[in-house]
Amino acid sequence: MRKLTLIAILLSLMCAAVLAQGADVINVSVNGVAVQFHGVGAQSVNGRVLVPLRCVLEQMGAFVGWDAPNRTVIAQRGDRDVVLPIGSKTAKVNGQEVLLDVPAVVMAGTTMVPLRFVGEALGADVKWNAAMRMVEITSGTAPPTDTTLPPPIPTAGITSFTHDAGDWLVAGDTLNLVLKGTPGGTASFEIPGVAAAMPMKETSSGKYEAAWTVPANAHSVSGAGVIAKLVVAGQSLLIQAGAPISIDAAKPEVQNVTPLPDSNVAQLKPGISATYTDGTGSGIDPGTVKLTVNGADVTADANVTDSFVSYKPGVNLPTGLQTVTLTVQDMARNSVTKTWKFTVKAASQIIKSVTFTAPDDIAPGDVIAVRMEGTAGGSALTWFAAADGSKVRQRAMQETSDGIYESEYTVRKDDSLKGFGVVGQLTTAAGDKATMEADKKISGLAAPVSAPMITAPVEGASVSSPVSIVGKAPAGSTVRLSTSYTFSVFTGSLDEQTVTANDKGDFQSRSISLSSLVGGKSTVYTSKAVVVGSDGTESDAAVVTYKKK
Repeated sequence: MRKLTLIAILLSLMCAAVLAQGADVINVSVNGVAVQFHGVGAQSVNGRVLVPLRCVLEQMGAFVGWDAPNRTVIAQRGDRDVVLPIGSKTAKVNGQEVLLDVPAVVMAGTTMVPLRFVGEALGADVKWNAAMRMVEITSGTAPPTDTTLPPPIPTAGITSFTHDAGDWLVAGDTLNLVLKGTPGGTASFEIPGVAAAMPMKETSSGKYEAAWTVPANAHSVSGAGVIAKLVVAGQSLLIQAGAPISIDAAKPEVQNVTPLPDSNVAQLKPGISATYTDGTGSGIDPGTVKLTVNGADVTADANVTDSFVSYKPGVNLPTGLQTVTLTVQDMARNSVTKTWKFTVKAASQIIKSVTFTAPDDIAPGDVIAVRMEGTAGGSALTWFAAADGSKVRQRAMQETSDGIYESEYTVRKDDSLKGFGVVGQLTTAAGDKATMEADKKISGLAAPVSAPMITAPVEGASVSSPVSIVGKAPAGSTVRLSTSYTFSVFTGSLDEQTVTANDKGDFQSRSISLSSLVGGKSTVYTSKAVVVGSDGTESDAAVVTYKKK
């Protein structure tokens, strides 16, 4: 520490001496255009040229940030990242350590960096023109900055960046944004994964504003960063708003309902249920769920959760047509209403009974035998019903004698059937259809939810943007996916979505863009996948990390 302090003092004295004498001025050009310094200019120290960081690097097309707690400069240009601690002779280029001849220092309040190292580290050609005492930098056309992260710390030229978002934004809501900084520039903002390069208008000197309306097809995000970009005289400045935003533009979905719409039920007290989901949105608000049967509100007598509602009538329903209406709302105020109808018929008309036999403590390899008695000459199905009414392991039943239908099921290792009902469905030769559930439930231990596997990208891979997450999970299972990014000390959420594994157990996400304002090869992306069971239980997570090419 003492050695570095002495070096800094020596450099400061040398800088002051050069400025006082006004001699031996060192000029710098980028692609033939002279760099204009304000205050301290380029300095020669022990045969090495140190230059004010920001003006040179930004004229090269690089983004520059300052990590104040760690006294570290962070520069990015295209797919190159440079991390340069003040006073240290060790830097990192795309995560690899590189030794410097001269450490970065602070002179008269200006961060000075070794020009040749930074120029070459960011992919530029640096030459010394002795006759003109000119450092000539040829940087070429700056690569597109299509990465995900903002620079770590907002810099000179931007005073503030704010927005007025509340807890959740829904489709049609307007987000108002205000950027204050150097006047006469061009400003824009971005919400990674949602909105890119949205223009901001300079409404008064140095004040840039925008009003953005959430579109109906906007992706749902939680805790997303909002990044603003200000370009003034060829220099690009970035800042991230202090408060993240959350967007839920999609309505909840009602998925499985029982009894089935337009079906016949051979029970006077049929179980009525439905499942619902908000995908990767704000989540269902159970307090908003409302269930009515034939116009009567039965919500108070129903079992209501954030994923399903179930109701068993306390008295017999009248035979004939029944109407069920379900209303569900999520935490962001999006709501959906689902109405369906079914017909109650006397059991003796179609189905007389549904029974099953199984061990008390069911284990893999055990057999569940289902028997249904009803109208002869029909076709029959049976399945196991979860508390939310969803069907599991549906299969055909054989008519073994007149009006007797039977089926057997061998329990699998990944089955979780504890508390499930056993349901039979019979369709008569005339086309009438009825369902009935056995009086008792399945007992036995519940199996754990099987974890998924991510097959692409593979761990540590370099991928192109956009990317899709591909993997394996139990057939028909619900898989919840999330993707985040990390650069230096900064992290954020990039994408969240829910998919369903097909009958072979394969799943694939929609395309995920890894493009944004700033970032590079040092940015690490992490994707996680979990299987969500019918009761909301989550499996262990499958995790993969990768980088962008």
